[in-house]
Amino acid sequence: MDALFNLDDAVLEPRKAETSPAYEAVKDAEVEKIRSAFLVAKITGQDERKRIIEECVGREVRSLRDLISHEVPSIIYALNDIMLASRTPKLKERSAWDDREEDTWIDKL
Repeated sequence: MDALFNLDDAVLEPRKAETSPAYEAVKDAEVEKIRSAFLVAKITGQDERKRIIEECVGREVRSLRDLISHEVPSIIYALNDIMLASRTPKLKERSAWDDREEDTWIDKL
C-alpha cells in the first residue's frame, strides 16, 4: 500500500494561524485614509463605495473593518485614479465642422 495515501496512522495536528503582516487586520489610520480618499474623490454613495472596494480586493466586503491591511494601497490607488479622471478635462464632443465661424458653400444652398 502506498504510504502517501495511508491516513490511518497519520497524526493530524492543527496548523497554527499565520500572523504574517500581510494578513493583519486593517488599522484605524488606514480606514480613515480610505474614507478621506472617498471624500476627495467625491464618492458619497455607500453602494458605489462598496462596489469600488470589492472590485479592488476581489471579494465581498461587508464593512471597512473586513479589509486586510495589504488591501488598502490598491483601494487608495484606485480612488486616486478616479479622482484624477474626474479632474481631467473631457474632449470636446463637437467637431471642427460644428465650430466653424463662417458659412460654407454648403450652408448657402
